[in-house]
Amino acid sequence: MGAVTKARKFVQAVDAAEYMEIMWNDGTGETIEIPFRKNGFEYEIEEVVHSLQAGKWQSALLPLEESVRVMELLDEIRRQCEITYPFLSEYNG
Repeated sequence: MGAVTKARKFVQAVDAAEYMEIMWNDGTGETIEIPFRKNGFEYEIEEVVHSLQAGKWQSALLPLEESVRVMELLDEIRRQCEITYPFLSEYNG
């Protein structure tokens, strides 16, 4: 995975952002308005509804294989950092 080299972005609060500022490497900048609605899951719910209405069982934006890959990556990060959650021990034997 390569690093972003064309710009830096600043978000006021990841969990409740209303705008994002981008500072391009050439010194110019822009602000992108992001309407915050509630908790961010609205976008996921809308995509599920859109996919189901189109007769699809998964979204082209984030197919099942990609979701599994992300979860495996997070599991590996937790393993390497020795992060454990007691409530998961009943599922992991």
